[in-house]
Amino acid sequence: MKKKNNTTLSKDKPAIIFAKGSLPRFQLIQRYLKNAGIIICADGGADALVHTSIRPDVIIGDLDSITPETLQYFKSSIIQYLPSQEITDLQKALEYVEHLEIKQAIIFGATGGTRIDHLLGNIALIELFKNRIDIEMIDEWCSIKLVHKQITVTGIPGQIISLWSFSDETTGIVTTGLRYPLHNETMVRGTHGISNEFETNTASISVQKGDLMVIVQHPELLSKKER
Repeated sequence: MKKKNNTTLSKDKPAIIFAKGSLPRFQLIQRYLKNAGIIICADGGADALVHTSIRPDVIIGDLDSITPETLQYFKSSIIQYLPSQEITDLQKALEYVEHLEIKQAIIFGATGGTRIDHLLGNIALIELFKNRIDIEMIDEWCSIKLVHKQITVTGIPGQIISLWSFSDETTGIVTTGLRYPLHNETMVRGTHGISNEFETNTASISVQKGDLMVIVQHPELLSKKER
């Protein structure tokens, strides 16, 4: 198993992780690559990068889904072969990020075009690592993050933002800048917080107890007519 030389690694920059699901458009990915500290592919997540300019620093997993051609193409990448079947390759990638002491990870390919059991498992990883890594999952439609007590997000009026309780009960929710504000409210798992909207260009969301997912539509998907 190859090991990475961490002497030139910036722990202050986010790790970019590519899972095996469908990737969003390349222009969207490029926005985040500019500030990447390290690029990691979870096994077959590397296959979609072969015909792009993106070169992974590390390919990690049990290597049961990546093609031999992709492995050969990225032969200069570090290969972390971890054969364990107890956890998914995406979780292995996040544990690798934690080992590098990087505190932020941006993940592509975790929510689109994947099996429902993998999708649910991937979403659960946001909560599993909540006290160790600040995770953001991005697909063609939106970004997904967890509120750590308080979060500020930017958008444009009319842009969709949904709040979803990841706990049995999330209490003390306060929002500003949204069309339907919340004032010290409680959410349980369900659909109560789906399809809110930005009222201004900045929204603030805070919670007292529990885990709250924030799902934000990409602003460019809001048509001129909707604006």
